Amino acid sequence: MSRPFKIRTDRVATSFTAIEHLKIPIYNILPTVTGGGRLAGLRVLSGIDFYFFNGIVWTLISSGGGGSSIITGAVVTVNATPATLISIATTVKSVISIDAIITGGNTTDNTANTYFIKGSFKNISGTVVQIAVDDSLNFVEDSTDAQLTTSGANIIVQVTGLAAKTISWFGRVVRVQVIF
Repeated sequence: MSRPFKIRTDRVATSFTAIEHLKIPIYNILPTVTGGGRLAGLRVLSGIDFYFFNGIVWTLISSGGGGSSIITGAVVTVNATPATLISIATTVKSVISIDAIITGGNTTDNTANTYFIKGSFKNISGTVVQIAVDDSLNFVEDSTDAQLTTSGANIIVQVTGLAAKTISWFGRVVRVQVIF
């Protein structure tokens, strides 16, 4: 019968130092336990699990963890209809923070509009829900608009121009996401 294992170290062990120090391979699928085998587990860090089965140590990345990315987009509006500047796909069981900078140049009237928008979202079962109202700081010369909204499993950076005016928009989003 297999026994649970213990990791002993004289320094603080994180998932990466434990994996590097012990040279443990990482698997994305655990063995199927059938018959007399026993699967014993140890969670070292959220999302990293170590298992022992039939004399083999298995390391499982049990969640996608988290991460961040920078996403950019551009669009031109010629009327007051909302347009998608950036669409951000999300993952089920995740929390997403958005920090967006959106700038629009009205080429018809030579005016400028800049929006700094922050938002927080979650996707628990496939549909994104905004956790709180956008926090924004806006420097605008026109009555344009920029906002964060949702559509299914996506977070949308949406801009609205002006009737009969050409506005060139560019945006940059920093996305920080935790998957659990």
